[in-house]
Amino acid sequence: MKRTHLLSFTAAIFLFGAVLNSCKNPGEGVTIHINTKVLSSPTAVQFVNAKRDATNQPTTFPVTIGGKDAASVVTINNKTVFNATEGRIFLALKKGVVPSVANPIIFTVAAEVPGFTPATRTFKITSDVAQSAVVAMVEYANPVVGAAGKVQENPLVGGATASAISIQTPVSSAMDEQATISVAAGTQFLDAAGNVINATKLESRVMNYGSDSEESLAAFPGGFEATNVIGQNGQPIAGGVAFVTAGFIAIDMYAGGTEVKSFSKPLNVKMGISEQLINPETGVVVKAGDVLPVWSLDDKSGQWTFESNATIVSDAAGDLSASFSASHLSYWNFDWGLSYCPNDLKLTFNAPNYTGDLYRVSIESDKGYSSTAWVSITDLLSTTFRVPSANIRVVVTDRNFNIVAQTAYGNSCAQGTITVNMPASASLDVVNVDMVLQGVCPNKPVNANVSTWVRLYEDGVPASRAQIVYMTDGKVNIKVKNNTKYFVEAFYGDKWKTTSVTFTKTNFAFPGTIKGTAVYVEATKTLNVSADFPLPDCN
Repeated sequence: MKRTHLLSFTAAIFLFGAVLNSCKNPGEGVTIHINTKVLSSPTAVQFVNAKRDATNQPTTFPVTIGGKDAASVVTINNKTVFNATEGRIFLALKKGVVPSVANPIIFTVAAEVPGFTPATRTFKITSDVAQSAVVAMVEYANPVVGAAGKVQENPLVGGATASAISIQTPVSSAMDEQATISVAAGTQFLDAAGNVINATKLESRVMNYGSDSEESLAAFPGGFEATNVIGQNGQPIAGGVAFVTAGFIAIDMYAGGTEVKSFSKPLNVKMGISEQLINPETGVVVKAGDVLPVWSLDDKSGQWTFESNATIVSDAAGDLSASFSASHLSYWNFDWGLSYCPNDLKLTFNAPNYTGDLYRVSIESDKGYSSTAWVSITDLLSTTFRVPSANIRVVVTDRNFNIVAQTAYGNSCAQGTITVNMPASASLDVVNVDMVLQGVCPNKPVNANVSTWVRLYEDGVPASRAQIVYMTDGKVNIKVKNNTKYFVEAFYGDKWKTTSVTFTKTNFAFPGTIKGTAVYVEATKTLNVSADFPLPDCN
């Protein structure tokens, strides 16, 4: 998210394939100004390991764009082949697509990475404002606290189970609710076309997510804001649903390497239920006899569908569970649904000297609802959340899920705006950077403004924790730590272009290809940068 002299250089050098032809034979005596931003609503999506500080991160993999407006989405390079590089993909809306509150553009970003559960996130675009999102992926071999995974192989005879199969997730001090998937003898496994897969081996991948852990809830597929929902009557639910979960499970199966979509006999799925869970319909902890709605999620299209109701039961030991019958594979969830307020809630952060580090911002109700997003917090930053009709509060936690700020409960639909006061103890010696950057053709009256995504991270910090900012028309404002070395990277042509710089509160001239100045103004504690660079092939 940060910018530097060399940063400007990288952003410029690699973002101007679109203006090459414009550098040839401009009209005499006329300065031609070119804006490289031809697409709208730039959206950066970062896939990360949900386990904090995990070393194994999603890297390069294909991404699927689905949902009703998928055809309106392209990469930032105006392509329709979608691949993540270093865990990130940069998207935009096609030229001419104009989103609005009345006519939002809704699409889903989904990915499957070996060793991780499938991930999905639905986006609702209502303006041309750039946005970024972090999508957490849970690793089977190293799940987050409050989740438990199981990968199991079983033989098949003639493409069917010769005997009954039981798949159970492990129980530990970090996750004491167990899930059991029961497969009846003689079950055949079907592909996407409904054909029986004639295989000799079945591989099952199961991840069970509990409702008590912040880390588990942060990994909820697609988030708790369900936009595309089919209700119990088989009709879409206008405005979507705010889910309050009692637990969710991801089940994926492969027969002989072919992905299983359905079965000749339904699976029975039993999931443990936390005894600390609050039923939002009663306002007290759940008990035997409470009814849980069961929902499935198509992770490619973002379509949620009501499947059935399940009743909570208690065994001899007093442990709670609920069961349902699954006729197809997907994410399955026990969720109550709340309606949304007609207007979004605006959050403004009072955070002097914050430099854009990532914090987890949660909207929590007093009856169990929680929706989260990772936010790069800077002073006076404003962002919006869809909120359910409930008494809610805002809770901000750091990467270790320690609470650093929270507000009092209040009526979500009546508040409109909430100010979140971040602790002063986190204030730092900060350099405020205002940059203006242009690409020019030497000896030709052609100037180009730069629009692109840039990421910045401190030396010694993983790239997966980088801050991301969108530079529009060659202008950007960033906040960085004084006397601190940063890696600054611009994205172009599906690759990162990298440099490094140590920001200081001094005046300096840009070295190398970039020509310009950086002037530090003590009164405003701002480094004002004005620079330009030569565009390629300006013959």
